[in-house]
Amino acid sequence: MRKLWLGTLAMVFIGGIVFPIADANAKNWKSKSTRKLGRSVSSTSKASPPSQRLKNKVLKQSFVPSIPRAKVVSGANQGFGTPISWARAVRKNVLERDWHVYRDRRSGLPKRLRWKAVRPAGKVAVRPAPSSAVDLTYRLLETHHEAFKITNPTTEFLVRETIFDRRGQLHVMMQQYYEGIPVWGGELTSHVDGIGLYALNASYQSLSHVKVDTSPTVSSVQAIEVVTQSVGSISNLPRSIGDILDYSGPETRLYLWNRDSGNVRLVWRVLLRPQVHERNYYFVDAHTGEIIHRYAASPSDGSLQAKAKDLNGQEKTLEVYEQDNLFFLADFTRPIYDEARAGFAELPRGSLLTMDLRERDLARDVDFFIASSEDNKWSDASAVSAHSNMAQVFEYFYDNFGRRGIDGDGDTIISLIHVTDGGESMSNAYWNGRFIAYGDGGDAFKPLAGSLDVAAHEFSHGLIERTVNLEYQFQSGALNESIADVFGVLIDDEDWLVGEDVVSLEYFPSGALRSMVDPHNGGDPDDFFWQPSHMKEYVELDIDVDNGGVHVNSGIPNKAAYLLAEAIGREKLGQLYYRVLDARYLNATSGFTDMRLAVVQAATDLYGEDSDEFNSAVAAFDQVGITGDEELVATEPEELPPVKGEEWLAVLNAENFDTSLYLVRPTIGNDEDIVQLTETQVFAETGNALTVSEDGSYLFFVDDSNFIRGIKIDGSNEEVLSEEGEWSSISLSPDGSKLAATSVFEDSTIFVFDLLNPENSLEMKLYNPTTQDGIQSNTVLFADALDWDLSGKYLVYDAYNSVRSGESTLGYWDIAIIDVENELIFSLFAALPEGIHMGNPSFAQTNPRYLVFDFHDESSETYEVGVADLFENEVGFILEKGSSFSFPRFSVDDERLVFESYRDGSYTVSQIPLAKDRLSALAEPEAFLEDAQSATWFAIGSRPDVETAVEEGSVDLFPATSSLQQNFPNPFNANTSISYTLSTETVVDLKVYDVLGQEIVTLFKGPQFPGEHHVSWDGRSQNGKSVATGTYLCVITLGNNGQDLHQEVRKMVLLR
Repeated sequence: MRKLWLGTLAMVFIGGIVFPIADANAKNWKSKSTRKLGRSVSSTSKASPPSQRLKNKVLKQSFVPSIPRAKVVSGANQGFGTPISWARAVRKNVLERDWHVYRDRRSGLPKRLRWKAVRPAGKVAVRPAPSSAVDLTYRLLETHHEAFKITNPTTEFLVRETIFDRRGQLHVMMQQYYEGIPVWGGELTSHVDGIGLYALNASYQSLSHVKVDTSPTVSSVQAIEVVTQSVGSISNLPRSIGDILDYSGPETRLYLWNRDSGNVRLVWRVLLRPQVHERNYYFVDAHTGEIIHRYAASPSDGSLQAKAKDLNGQEKTLEVYEQDNLFFLADFTRPIYDEARAGFAELPRGSLLTMDLRERDLARDVDFFIASSEDNKWSDASAVSAHSNMAQVFEYFYDNFGRRGIDGDGDTIISLIHVTDGGESMSNAYWNGRFIAYGDGGDAFKPLAGSLDVAAHEFSHGLIERTVNLEYQFQSGALNESIADVFGVLIDDEDWLVGEDVVSLEYFPSGALRSMVDPHNGGDPDDFFWQPSHMKEYVELDIDVDNGGVHVNSGIPNKAAYLLAEAIGREKLGQLYYRVLDARYLNATSGFTDMRLAVVQAATDLYGEDSDEFNSAVAAFDQVGITGDEELVATEPEELPPVKGEEWLAVLNAENFDTSLYLVRPTIGNDEDIVQLTETQVFAETGNALTVSEDGSYLFFVDDSNFIRGIKIDGSNEEVLSEEGEWSSISLSPDGSKLAATSVFEDSTIFVFDLLNPENSLEMKLYNPTTQDGIQSNTVLFADALDWDLSGKYLVYDAYNSVRSGESTLGYWDIAIIDVENELIFSLFAALPEGIHMGNPSFAQTNPRYLVFDFHDESSETYEVGVADLFENEVGFILEKGSSFSFPRFSVDDERLVFESYRDGSYTVSQIPLAKDRLSALAEPEAFLEDAQSATWFAIGSRPDVETAVEEGSVDLFPATSSLQQNFPNPFNANTSISYTLSTETVVDLKVYDVLGQEIVTLFKGPQFPGEHHVSWDGRSQNGKSVATGTYLCVITLGNNGQDLHQEVRKMVLLR
């Protein structure tokens, strides 16, 4: 294994020697998450951009002062016993003359008194004054101080609280003290009515012979450290939950411990709440630091039930949880509940939580509040509906299919109520990848939490996301909507309507949002609530209109599902549709025909190919025109040949504070295989600060002052390309026309620079897509890694997301894709479980179906490298490694991965061979370069032309170097790139025809110079109208002096 070593200006190879690295740090998920300016304290010297687009954020913690609350402690274990003298026995007898006295067996102290005279029954006529009640209590204690073994009652017992009960009687609660320090468990309560003091109960020990140093030698901070070391790491509760529980972190208070005979101590009582339903007390000797006692003080009531009316006026039974005399809409009764595993907000996994956003937008800085009540009475009907509906949805999937929650692995399920959009009441509900969010409606909608089928619909989006993850656009998005509708009406099984409980008749004359019996829903095609019910009514829409018609065209598969249920019943329909998801019979881009095939396959699996269910499935889809003739089934992406030429790896040095740029051959044989390209220091806080053109001739990188630079591959013409030094990660599109970049600031923007037409450059504000068009979940803080697919249309990136919950945040890395032309974002992976991070994505270099990425699981503290097959919707994990991200990249031919490792303070670049399916490794990784990082594999050359069958032959009068290449991507959705080469100046006529020979559009007509040319087609005709799904012919005619010399034809498949 070789290593990089920089002398004066020369490369020196020192094999087998490992030099210490003073400046190397592990690039784990935490360092990746906090390095942006405004979050990293070490980076605050950076100046903000002139536009002041970003502001540095100061994170502050506020601590709620501890409020002591005495707790009644059982006296069963109080082992005190002091002999009673004869004189005291006489006084005792005086006490017992007027009172029924009940004494502690061991200490002989009075623990309960009851006045012997008869008291009138019923409500007292005169309410006693609190001051009089306190005075009566002290007089009793002073009169019988010897019997009570109290020297000075007014200093030893202080009033904590006085309370009137419903009958008008007053109760004086006192706390025992020793030299100003409360005694743990020392309490006395007197009871007074209009006549006088009629009863007393106490739990205390005599302090008459106690001598204790009340100045602690162990501090409160040290006491907390003692406790935390004994229990391991702990996490603070989110502030929003802590506020409810009056808890902001470990609390301490000095007490006198007088529970062990002859061994009175000064102690720190330490209160810990590791989870919302736990309250643990620890008692630490304030002089020795010894933990002398501990116990869990949480009430044993736990899960309870409540009855309340929902938004529809129906009484619902709710599973609630009681904690400290507060009641929460937290359902811990389900079979997926796992107290040992922490989930959202440190609550146990498997909980069903209803949380209240209190009329705020769902954004990264918003607090989550668990819906709560002081008396287990629930007046918020939205909370009642959301909690009840969530439970019914869970029960349906668990009882019928054994599914353990939305993710299938028992993760916490959360409903958010009173969510706004832009500060206004939201007339919608949506699934955002982690929660279901309910708006409170408006003119057209009542509060959305009131509909069971809406709840089932939105949670089903989560189920779809966790199984087949259908892209939320065009037909795959319409299927996403349709399947969610199906489960919505199966769970709310009173009818075949969706949203009938929440719509306004003024806006929806049919009384429902959608109807599966009649998708026309009582309207005409011009009405917004109308849907097509047959493929002949299919509506062609652009991506910027309802994501290509996801809520419109879903009416067609909805009708098919209804017809199928009419034939086989609701129960079997649910079995078939769940089988489709559970067996992953759909891909991310599947269309209507794929759904037909998937349901038919599910019927075959469950009931047999000759069954009535099979035949009914075929008939149902036939009746709505989904016969397999309207579209092509999703086509496997085309694999391109790799770039041919000299292969190199661009890497950064990682030794002795040097991060200069090197070129290294994949196989190192001699000194010429490692070349320093430039001494300029490269920004090394990310693994994505350099990018190479597809032909390997030019390289962009970010220097350590955060300027973008460019350099030719031979080391010449290095120059600064950016006006300001504020850049972090960059990626060049394969055609060299666009450069994507992120800044060093905490900014949820990706900048896409158009290098050919700068006026077309754009700033893409990142968001998390939801299931509702136009509604976004703004929890993205910033992006880091960037990479283009082979078409240059899609940009994959990772982003750090943060959902605030009090003083703590739920932070995670996730991966998404941008359709740059349409400025749309799509989630790549299903919603991640708590503590899972995915980042540093990079496309394969020959096939866009493969994507490599880093994976980290906080719970197991593991870091792994994975490869996703985006076509088959499969993921394979290649290797498990140490304590940092790997920033993996594919080799030029995609047969190997290159990645970095961090161990013992140094970085190493390694390679690993991949299996043919790219989802597993063929052998163990091979380390080949020490003290190097951030490797990118490329070749200096060109990609050979792709041989593609054509319907027409070529006329060979023209030189072979002039040719029409296959469009990419193909099949395509709304936009494709067409390339052709010319060997000489000629006249070009480039047209698109349908299969009937009708001309659709002229893409270019006129003279052109020799070279490579590119034209885009957006799926529109000459008059600007979107054309339908189908096969089209791209025809190029090359001619000169009026004579046609050459013509070529390529097939193109448009899928909408």
